[in-house]
Amino acid sequence: MPLIKLQNISKVYGKNDYKTEALKNISLNIDKGEYLAIMGPSGSGKSTLLNIIGCMDNQTSGKYYLKDNDISLMNNKELSIIRNQSISFIFQHFALMKDYTIYDNVELPLSFRKITKRKKKGLVMNCLKELHIEEQYKKKPNQLSGGQQQRAAIARALCSDAKIILADEPTGALDQKTGKDIMNILTKLNNQGKTIIIITHDPLIASYCKRILTIKDGQIISDIINEHIHQ
Repeated sequence: MPLIKLQNISKVYGKNDYKTEALKNISLNIDKGEYLAIMGPSGSGKSTLLNIIGCMDNQTSGKYYLKDNDISLMNNKELSIIRNQSISFIFQHFALMKDYTIYDNVELPLSFRKITKRKKKGLVMNCLKELHIEEQYKKKPNQLSGGQQQRAAIARALCSDAKIILADEPTGALDQKTGKDIMNILTKLNNQGKTIIIITHDPLIASYCKRILTIKDGQIISDIINEHIHQ
C-alpha cells in the first residue's frame, strides 16, 4: 500500500463565472522513502497539491489516503495530530517566528507532546547540532543568514520526527551555493528514510530527486524516474 494515495483529486476555488480549477482529477501514489520533485509553472497547481497532501487544505472531490487512512473522514483534532507528528513543512521564506529564539522555533513541534523539559532540550539541541547551527540557538531569526534560517526550519522539521517532509521552494530565497547545501541536507534525510516531496520550478533542484512530476494547468503531464540524479 502506498504511503500517500490520491484518487481523482480536484480542487475548485470560487463559483459559477468566478470558478477556478486548481487541480483536475489528479491520481498519484507516493511510496515510503520516495524523493519526489513536483515541477510546473506559476499557477499550475503544484502548491495546492502540496497543501492537500500536507492536510493544510481540502480537495473539492476525490479521495486522499495517508497510510491507508481516508483523510476526508478525519476531524480537525485528528488532522492537527497528523500535521504535528506525521508531516513537516519547509517553506521558501522559512516561516520562523521572528520574536522567538531559534531554540524556541525548533522546539515548537514538541510543545503539545507529553515529554519532559530535559528531553525536549536534548532533542532540540541534537537537531540543531545535526544542522551545524547549535551555536545560534539563543539568536532571533533576523540575526541569522538565509541559509542558517533554512537550516533552523529543517531542524524544526527534524525535531517533530515526522516521516514525511514537504518542502515548498525550499531554496527559492537562497543563493545557489546555499541552495545546494540545503539540497544536500534534504538528500541526506531521504537517505535516512524520510519521504521528501519538493515543490520547485528549478530543474537543478529537481535533479537531486529520484522522481520528477510535472504539473500544468492542474493536471499531471509527466511522471518520470530521474536516471541522472545530481551528485
